[in-house]
Amino acid sequence: MKINIKENDEEVDSDNDGLSNKLEKWYGTDPLRKDTDNDGFSDYNEVQNKYNPVGEGRME
Repeated sequence: MKINIKENDEEVDSDNDGLSNKLEKWYGTDPLRKDTDNDGFSDYNEVQNKYNPVGEGRME
């Protein structure tokens, strides 16, 4: 007997940056890249410190 267990993708953190795929989608970040905007700070770190994870500056 084979059992197929599928994880809920929204709860998974595919890039291991601290944000679930669901939150990555909400913030517009790439769930497969820890640093979507390539500025040297992880998406999680930017969100936690209220910086824009997909561009420059602070989040409004």
